[in-house]
Amino acid sequence: NEWAFDLLYCIAFKMMDQQWLAMRATYMDFN
Repeated sequence: NEWAFDLLYCIAFKMMDQQWLAMRATYMDFN
């Protein structure tokens, strides 16, 4: 299933992106 893989990848990427943004935000707060 090509589209299922694409969907999964998209969701995983979005979750990773949000986690990175949250991590970066807290990092900026500490400095």
